[in-house]
Amino acid sequence: MGSLMGYTTRARRARKNHTACFIILLMILSVFTAIPSPVQASISNDDVSIKAAIEPMPGVFYDTADVIDWTPKVTIENQYPFSSDPRTIDLEVCGGDQTAQSVCPSQHVVFQTTAISNGLAPAGSSGDSEVVTFYSFLWFVDEADLTTYSGVFTIMFHFAIEDDNPANDHLRYTVTIEEDLTDLVVNDHNVDTNQVYNSNTAIPADLDIRTRSWPEGFNFYTGWSMHLVNPVVAESTDCVDWEKWHTGQGDMNGNEIILHNTTHYDTNSQSIHAPHIIDVSISSNSQRILGEINVSGSMFDGIHDVNVKVTLNNTELYSQDWQFIGDNTVQNAIYYTDFANGTICFTVTMTVPDIEVGAASHELSGYSGNSNSLNIPLPDIVAPYSGIFEVRAYVNGTFIDPNAHNDLITFEIIVNDTTDVWIREVVPARGAPSYIYQGGQYLSRFPYGQDSIRVVSGNIGWVTTEVRVELNLYTLTTNDYAAGPFTCNSTLAPGNEFVCEFDFSTTGAFILNATIISTDGNIDSLPGDNWLEQAIIVDFGAINPSIAYPTQGEVYESGEPILAVASVDPQAPMPLNYTWRMNFMEILGYGQVTNITMPMGEWVLTLYVTDEAGNLEIATQSIRILNRVQLESTPHVVGGDSISTYSMELVFEDPVLPPAGQFYPEAYNRNKEPLAMFNLTMVSPSGQDISVDSINAWMDLDHFLPPAINRSTVEVLRVPDWDDVQLETLSNGDGYVVQENGSINLFTQGDIGGSFMLIGHLDPVVVNPANLTIILQKDGQAKLTWENEGDVENPYFGGWRIYRKSPYRFSFPFETESQFNSATVGYEVLEVPSNTVSWQDPTFWEDDTCLSYLVMSHNRAGVTDWRFGNVSNAVWDPITERMVVDEVCVDDSNPETIVDSISASVSFNNNTKLHSIHISWSWPEIDEQGPLTWNLYRAQSVVPSVTYLEPVLTNLQGEPGQMYWFNETESGLKESIHVGQFYYYVLVPFDEVGNSDYLVRQNAVGVTVVDQFWEYHLAPPPPEEPDPPSLPGVGPSEWYGRLVDDFNSDRFQQAGVVCLAVTLLNILMIPMLINKYKEQRVKIKRKRARQRRFEGDSDLADDLDDFFD
Repeated sequence: MGSLMGYTTRARRARKNHTACFIILLMILSVFTAIPSPVQASISNDDVSIKAAIEPMPGVFYDTADVIDWTPKVTIENQYPFSSDPRTIDLEVCGGDQTAQSVCPSQHVVFQTTAISNGLAPAGSSGDSEVVTFYSFLWFVDEADLTTYSGVFTIMFHFAIEDDNPANDHLRYTVTIEEDLTDLVVNDHNVDTNQVYNSNTAIPADLDIRTRSWPEGFNFYTGWSMHLVNPVVAESTDCVDWEKWHTGQGDMNGNEIILHNTTHYDTNSQSIHAPHIIDVSISSNSQRILGEINVSGSMFDGIHDVNVKVTLNNTELYSQDWQFIGDNTVQNAIYYTDFANGTICFTVTMTVPDIEVGAASHELSGYSGNSNSLNIPLPDIVAPYSGIFEVRAYVNGTFIDPNAHNDLITFEIIVNDTTDVWIREVVPARGAPSYIYQGGQYLSRFPYGQDSIRVVSGNIGWVTTEVRVELNLYTLTTNDYAAGPFTCNSTLAPGNEFVCEFDFSTTGAFILNATIISTDGNIDSLPGDNWLEQAIIVDFGAINPSIAYPTQGEVYESGEPILAVASVDPQAPMPLNYTWRMNFMEILGYGQVTNITMPMGEWVLTLYVTDEAGNLEIATQSIRILNRVQLESTPHVVGGDSISTYSMELVFEDPVLPPAGQFYPEAYNRNKEPLAMFNLTMVSPSGQDISVDSINAWMDLDHFLPPAINRSTVEVLRVPDWDDVQLETLSNGDGYVVQENGSINLFTQGDIGGSFMLIGHLDPVVVNPANLTIILQKDGQAKLTWENEGDVENPYFGGWRIYRKSPYRFSFPFETESQFNSATVGYEVLEVPSNTVSWQDPTFWEDDTCLSYLVMSHNRAGVTDWRFGNVSNAVWDPITERMVVDEVCVDDSNPETIVDSISASVSFNNNTKLHSIHISWSWPEIDEQGPLTWNLYRAQSVVPSVTYLEPVLTNLQGEPGQMYWFNETESGLKESIHVGQFYYYVLVPFDEVGNSDYLVRQNAVGVTVVDQFWEYHLAPPPPEEPDPPSLPGVGPSEWYGRLVDDFNSDRFQQAGVVCLAVTLLNILMIPMLINKYKEQRVKIKRKRARQRRFEGDSDLADDLDDFFD
């Protein structure tokens, strides 16, 4: 390859501008080096620079509220080719503009903090830079500082120790902090950058912006500009065929004569974006190729990059770039080259950083105040042509928006106007593709008749276009035109597909040709896929019908519409006729898809299918039509349904408590209690046996169970026999779900329901037989009494269980259930109902037998709760926390105590004219039989015992030696004492429990009431006897007198009434009996005659005797 030998001339103005800027920069740096450094030490062989501040941003205006969220960050970078050590970085915030100072003047320092960086990797390698964050920063802007410094503050970052290059160890800039900052901020946009757009088509767009203290009445602008980034704006190519050779001869100067020959091609130059123009031309002398490049039409003050590429026989020899700043002058360059023989080309392209290809904006009003997110409309975005563009959307708040950095958002859109449609496939419209080998090749098989051929086309370009699909068929063997054209049209959007289906009712082998074209003038960019051709065969196939829906065993409800769908072989000849029947007989409907209804029951759905040639094929499917019954039996069953093929209704029996004393092992194996039993059954209204597919019942537990029962513990078990204790777990699809709202969903499969039990955790029934006391009774008996305390009305409280022990005593309470069981085994007596408050022990115990009773509660199932009960005759000891039980022994001995000085007398009161009996005695001393009570009895004869007499006085007692008197005065009552009668008074002792033998010992006295009236009065003469009444015709008669006296007697009158009633009854009943007798005789005669006529002289029952019997 030849070497670059020429020289290049370019515009010098750009270089002069760069030189001037560099000189100014050196002057500024020399000023900073004169400022005293804030540190006294330095680091040698190291150069780390503070590159840039990330937060807070230089020159930005902030609101006072923003400062609280500041987390200062600064980027540092290693400048040396070896690692650096960690550095300490100081941060200072100064009031006012202090950028001319090396450090904050002390009087203006408002905040200071430090951070430490990590060590950095060598420059140019990964890890040679770091973002250092000041996490401990927390600064609240003081209002006085805002006023003092007019909101201007200086941010300074310093390395605590300078290194080899102190100039890049510091960063100073200002920010402005305002109260109620006025600002517009672009948050986001809503343009879908993943979508491909078309040129000259409006793209709706919005900006999401934030407004901060935006004043009312101030408008602002929003808009966009569209740019090509680094585009090629102009290019030019020139080529020559170059041939040179050495003659070996010299000229007059002694130089070798070199001959050459050039063939020049046409120069190709293109200005892609005006005003940029490049021209390249190749010329030659006797020894070299000269490439001259001229650039005109540049943008003033814009950067232009020119690339020169030289090739020999399409092989790149070298490439060179150069850059200039546009100044409205022509830029040129000449390349002198020395190449080998061949085709030499110079290709020159020019790029610029940015070209604006479109823009739009509009003014908005009506926005004010503060909002974190507002959707505001942009003018519609329109791209002028295809390409990849950068869109810069913005808001412009004019002079009152101090921050420009947050007013812009940039995003990229892709614009493509390529048109490209294609035929994706041609397949049978029915069924999967299949092939037949015939004539040495495979033919694609297509069905006969309707919907035979399917052509699938699509738009794989980026422009919506109108298309037409066309189908033609040719005879396979002769290539003669057979059928067509078949066409269909559509509008295809990018990415969409279009399906065309064609009927074809000719059998045979064909060449199928399908094409697609755009009909709206769009030019297809890749027409090679716009057609498809293949060899096919069309034949007459079997029907092979089947019932696609309803499926096998499908279940429907009576009256429910049934979607019937027929399926046939994809190769079946179309059209076909479909007839739907029930059990091969009754017609239900027509068509491949139809809606039918069927009555309740199990049926055979029958499908008849015939083709146009009259061929018939049949398909069947079993189907069940169910009866769905809604369930409700308020308030317990509140919803649900049951399904069957039979007519049915719900029978629900209200829940009841489990039978008292019935123990259910399955419930207690689950550590739960039986709570309620209920029956839920589906039955036939006509009483026939039915089968039920399912029951799904919703019930309200609040009407089954008391509120205190935790619903989450409730379980449902099946009760096979209401009178048995066996319970079964729900299985085989049966189950239940307890809901949080207190309802329960019970569901069963394949049965009519039945009886169920609810079990669950039942809180202990807190009851207590308080004041449990043994009351001793006579004859060695005892009675228990207590007071029911606690929740005795609880339906799950089953009652009391009584235990008896002798001669030892029970203890209470029990620590464990096992302790209770061991203490009570063998001592249970009986159970009593829950409302019982006493119990009479029926046993007659021997004297001095000591007894102890334990009364414990048990639940409804009869399980004793060892925690709740009481022991007889005991008091609570709070120290030992136990009951202290007294010893109680029965008493079966009869007292034999005798009173002293019992006597009786009779007196007469002349004023009342009445006699009285006076009994007196002296109370005896208390002996070993203890305190006694006495009953006083009265008999009218001397008796040995008063067992069967009623006492005159009871519960008599007095102090030993004290006299006691009893007086009894005659009266008109029969029970009173009477003159002339003998009376025997007996005192009988009773001990404290009522023991007594009722025997008469020396505690008795007798007395006769002698008439003492005449001791005070003279006796009157006796009255004369009256004459007897006179009976007519007879004269005075004593018998007649007695009869008259009897008529006046009540007993005689009652007997007369009875006699008269019996007489009347006989007068009425005797004729009736006679008539009945005659009727029976006639019937017997007739019956005997019939029997003799048919059976001969067989004996008959005596009906008359039977009647009277």
